[in-house]
Amino acid sequence: MSALNRLWPETRVLRWLCAVALVLAGAVLTQSAFVASAQESADVLDQTADVVEETAGGGVRTDLTPEEAQAFLERVLPEEVEERELVGAAAAILKGDEVIASYGAGLADKANGVAVDPATTRFRLGSISKTIVAAAIMQLVEQGKLDLDADINTYLDFDATPGSDETVTTHHLLTHTAGYSDVYKLLFLADDAHYLPLEDYVREHVPDVIFEPGTITAYSNYGIALAGYLVEKQSGMPFEDYVEQNIFLPLGMERTSMRQPLTDAAENGDVIGYRTNGSVGPFEFIGAGPAGSISATVLDYARFLAMISNRGELDGARVLSEASVNEMITLSPLDPSGRNGGNGFGLTWFVSEDLPGVRHMTHGGDTVLFHSFAKYFEAGDYGLIVSQNTEHSSLGPEVASQFEALIDLPKAQVLPEQADAAEDQRVAGAYFGARFSGHGILKLSKLLRAGQTIEADPEGGIIVNGRAKFKRVGPLTYQDPENPDRMFTFLTDENGKILRTTGGQQPYPFFERPSVFYPIAGATALLMLIGVLGGVVALFRVRKPGVGSAKPWLGAGAMGLFVLAGVGTIASQLIGMGEDIFTLNPSRDGMLRLGQGLLVFGFVAGALAIWQSAKRWKTEGFGMVSKILLPVVLLGGVSALLLALQWNFLALSLKY
Repeated sequence: MSALNRLWPETRVLRWLCAVALVLAGAVLTQSAFVASAQESADVLDQTADVVEETAGGGVRTDLTPEEAQAFLERVLPEEVEERELVGAAAAILKGDEVIASYGAGLADKANGVAVDPATTRFRLGSISKTIVAAAIMQLVEQGKLDLDADINTYLDFDATPGSDETVTTHHLLTHTAGYSDVYKLLFLADDAHYLPLEDYVREHVPDVIFEPGTITAYSNYGIALAGYLVEKQSGMPFEDYVEQNIFLPLGMERTSMRQPLTDAAENGDVIGYRTNGSVGPFEFIGAGPAGSISATVLDYARFLAMISNRGELDGARVLSEASVNEMITLSPLDPSGRNGGNGFGLTWFVSEDLPGVRHMTHGGDTVLFHSFAKYFEAGDYGLIVSQNTEHSSLGPEVASQFEALIDLPKAQVLPEQADAAEDQRVAGAYFGARFSGHGILKLSKLLRAGQTIEADPEGGIIVNGRAKFKRVGPLTYQDPENPDRMFTFLTDENGKILRTTGGQQPYPFFERPSVFYPIAGATALLMLIGVLGGVVALFRVRKPGVGSAKPWLGAGAMGLFVLAGVGTIASQLIGMGEDIFTLNPSRDGMLRLGQGLLVFGFVAGALAIWQSAKRWKTEGFGMVSKILLPVVLLGGVSALLLALQWNFLALSLKY
């Protein structure tokens, strides 16, 4: 779970620009319907497969010695810790089911000068927890207590797909294809004041199903939390107890726990995370517990990777069948993406199969204070786990990249360019990613967080988000020549209309496009300000005889004032959530309701202004300026109402 880019663009300037856009609020007109066929073009998928070629050259080296691996960690880890100004980090490397190197750099406890020890220092591994959930689910499948392809509602005593006739399965949950809207509320908590038991969390925070299950990969913490609850329901044991007794203890992961707070800190060590300024942060409570609550040493998690390498068994203890492990780490047929021609999800693992013979599995894990990265290379049978205790950017991907060079992991080829300027223009436009909160007051995250721009490059190909240049390498298929494993295809319906990319990005509906939304929102805000100014003038004229437009302008002024105040109040809360992600909790509900109340008052005032205008339109004191300007201002009020409805600013539920 990435904490730093969870809600808003990362820079403070962009966050305040988002605030301005919110204060400019209100949308306009009704949204154009975006109806696209769910059918994917088999021809396009075949074309994608055609451009994924086997890399030339040799394979992964298999003769890496423990001495080389240890020297690698002792060189790379201190360099990265110093460069990123981290307090501490640790890493471990496996060959087969044996740890051949481990190292700790920096401090685990600054106050007491305790150095990081890969065997004893515990880190919060964040979303790497999801791999534990998948293992627990597969154990229950082996026992006949769960069917991966059965409707999850058959196991639950509440509706996990409210308002939807779609069938969601456990397989959907583990491959992030359930179609759930993202859930932000209670994502990270600084204490247990708002922390809920797992059963309460999954019952009270059920998101909407916004995509047809199995058609879009939409990463979902809620979905994995629900899978953890299925473990609890079908095993008859609390989730934390189950994984301790059936995974951690058999594998000798003695310093690993998914409890919040830790109950074994006295004997197995506490978990200390640090802010960027070096101060100690709080113990992070993860609302969607099973999706990110694990605390472990890197050597403990290395034992889990060793079990994966050994296909379910370690030191004589078998926790999974070979078939179950293979299913976990194989690209799922349910994954609709086929990203980069062969990358996508297995059962919680991100699987890369784009290069024959060099399949590897990855999972990152991010809280606010900790960042971790785990990888298993089937070719060469290597494993790597890296974790840090500071909220700076994760060092894991960089360490992994250097390790891949050490073991000569083949890279994807840069494919020959097949230039087509017309096709570059055809795919250009504004797209949104599948991961956003579409069911509550944070629907605006679809615009602010999930947005992506694609424009045609005059030099050929396309430019993504104004930076990355991709070249056309096949029909509707583009590759980044600087990072050749980054490749995607645009999928179309039977009429050639672009539905989405293989990465899940979809074209915005017309009125949600940034290029449409921002000008309309700006014009709406300007009209609200004009309404306020007109209302102020009307205050001094309302008692004068013969001024028939005074009362309508008073209504318009009240409308503008309340609408701007309401949007500003809501915006301040949303910005506050972005500034302090620990406040994604009910403590903000009161101010959000206040903002909604102000909006309602504004729209009621606007309705009264319309009534007063109609009543006094033909009076002698209703001047020509008012007859021209007042209807335009009131139309702005209608625009504000439509946008508030479209972006869920008036949502009855404060789930988000």
